[in-house]
Amino acid sequence: MSGNPESLLMDLISADSEDDVKTIVDNHPLISKPNNWTPYGSETSVGTFLAQQESPVAALTEKIMNSIDALLVKECALRGIDPCDGSAPRTMRDAVEQFYGIKGGDYSELGETRRRELASNVWVIAEGSRRRPNLIVADKGEGQHPEDFAQTLVAIHKTAKRGIPFVQGRFHMGGTGVLPNCGEHKYQLVLSRKHPTLLKTGQRDLWGFTLVRRHPLSASDRAPWFEYCVAPGGSMFSFPGKDLNILPEGEVLSSGTYIKMFNYYLPHPSTITLDLWRELNRWLHQPALPVLLYEHREFRGRVPSKVLLGNRMRLAIDERDSVEPGFPISIVAKLGRFGRRNIEITVFREGTAKTEFTSQSEAVFFTVNGQTHASLGRSFLANRAKLGHLADYMLVHVDCTHVDPGVFFDNFMGTRDRMRKTETTEEVQTILAEELRKHEGLKELENLRREQQIMKNPKNKQFIEGVVERLVKRNRFLATYLGLGGPIHPGTQPGESTVQQYVGSRFPTFLRLQREQPVKKIPLNSYARLQLETDACNDYLSRDIDSGSLIISPDLADSYRLWNGVITMKLVPPQHTRVGKAHPLVVELTRPYDDALSVGINIEYVPPVEKVTREPGQPRKPRANSYHLPEPILVYKDPQPDCMTWEKLGWTGEDIAKVIPSGEERLDTYINMDSDALHSYLRLAKRSDPQIAHIKGLYQISIFLHSLVFHSDLSQIDGVDQAQLLPQVMKSVAKITLDLIHRDLEDET
Repeated sequence: MSGNPESLLMDLISADSEDDVKTIVDNHPLISKPNNWTPYGSETSVGTFLAQQESPVAALTEKIMNSIDALLVKECALRGIDPCDGSAPRTMRDAVEQFYGIKGGDYSELGETRRRELASNVWVIAEGSRRRPNLIVADKGEGQHPEDFAQTLVAIHKTAKRGIPFVQGRFHMGGTGVLPNCGEHKYQLVLSRKHPTLLKTGQRDLWGFTLVRRHPLSASDRAPWFEYCVAPGGSMFSFPGKDLNILPEGEVLSSGTYIKMFNYYLPHPSTITLDLWRELNRWLHQPALPVLLYEHREFRGRVPSKVLLGNRMRLAIDERDSVEPGFPISIVAKLGRFGRRNIEITVFREGTAKTEFTSQSEAVFFTVNGQTHASLGRSFLANRAKLGHLADYMLVHVDCTHVDPGVFFDNFMGTRDRMRKTETTEEVQTILAEELRKHEGLKELENLRREQQIMKNPKNKQFIEGVVERLVKRNRFLATYLGLGGPIHPGTQPGESTVQQYVGSRFPTFLRLQREQPVKKIPLNSYARLQLETDACNDYLSRDIDSGSLIISPDLADSYRLWNGVITMKLVPPQHTRVGKAHPLVVELTRPYDDALSVGINIEYVPPVEKVTREPGQPRKPRANSYHLPEPILVYKDPQPDCMTWEKLGWTGEDIAKVIPSGEERLDTYINMDSDALHSYLRLAKRSDPQIAHIKGLYQISIFLHSLVFHSDLSQIDGVDQAQLLPQVMKSVAKITLDLIHRDLEDET
């Protein structure tokens, strides 16, 4: 085997698997020797590698973000601007606008050809094995000189990018997160060439490369470490700079960086233009620049390449028909120490695949520079925001790009994949849930979806009402679980809810008080809501281009939202104010090409209102005559009059029950009346028709009550996703229930 560096590189690039790489390593005259390997960081740095992203897709995202950083730094330097200088752009969005001419960083207005042209600067390529592919991330960014590798591409905790305000990289360790997801030997090839124009005085124009691996462990090694290969003397392998034909579709890589990760683990190892593309759209909710995914492996019906835009741009460009009319919408709210944040909410039409834009564990996204840094699951939307019938079809985005640095680092993990559990993040979630729960448009749509999904069966409802009332008379403890404070009242009937269809103006023409009033009173210990009317469309305050803003003087607003021509503001009194103090409040609605609209009102502070407090663990007192019996919704395999089917819920015979919270006081309980457990029991029991009807009734009641009790208990346990756990628990409960029914029937006979 040749010792020529360029030949060695081409052998490694051509390797189909880590086994091929190992053969090259074992037989090469240089890198087969232990002395030609040096620790990556140090022999004690393994903790940094192993403490990175939990998800292999999140780890891969770090590589893509590094590539986008490299492109922006290159464009800055090519213009003669020091990236660390005060004249450089201050944000990533500003950099994209300045260097690429994209207004507001919004490339949704660009044509498909231009977007693909931009995307061809960053490639994600899959090749080799279908199950454990080799993944390549290649970019045409600034690149690194071989002599700088040890401070950049194979360094940990260095400061190379910390002084650059418009890049994402800060910690210089996120890129190491991919290595634990590579194959058995953790091989990663790193290749880079500094853009020739950016070379320092006296630097030779060279390609440099190295191979990273986990050090081969022996019986005496107590802990592993990572290392990379070097040429004699400790320098990087290198050869003269030139174009390399190593990209698909005849593309050459003239300079930049090329990283190949061998036998990478993916949770869904299908063609990357499908599942990986979908997952990356979540982790890169709004990337500063588009990215090109290329599938080199042969799959039937494969799409060879696909542009990654991020879910936000994807919805604006290609998926508008998937979104409910009037959405996306936004709420601007003070999220505790996170400060005033824009909360963008998208609701998808029914029929949109539940995994297309979100997942069970990823539905609320907290992003920085478009990259997801933490997420909350659908259970947050269902249980805390009380939007159980919308939870599967909602995407909520909270932009945390400009959160105070001290607050940010205290509450977000350096791995950029989750938040810490702190008093601050709990406050953020509490406020966020309340803002979602109280939004008029979301409440309207929640009620409509609920009524569309639930087919009422009065006979079943009356049957359960009667049983529950008899049980409650004997056991008041049960009433606490079910929230009963009086007689059971029926819920709303189908057809009562509607969602107002509203088409606003792109730019508002008026702003006025919804209700004329001489003064708005605010209790010192509470808040007041002020509503203004306008004709602006719902996205006027949140869209990237030609948007307006709300200016409130003095700034008393904890939150505000625009929905169907009404701006709703939550006004809170300032600290250290006093009763009786009054002053004018002025609200301005800015317009991009016209004068701002304004309206004024007098504000008066009044004595504190008495607040009802509850001891920890004490149940909330039910409102008189406001309780709705939790809905029993019977589900069958095949269509039945006034009932739901398996297909609607994606159920099979293994499913038993699920509980969906809806609104402040409603719980809907779905019961599988064609479950395998029930049918197996009935088939073996050989009962008469009246007995079978009796068994089904007992089964229905038992599953109904068990589901509600388990839902109540599981909802009180921090960190438990009852939406996933309860259905599993109920599979066991169904077996016990039927066994007890069998015993009771045997006793009767």
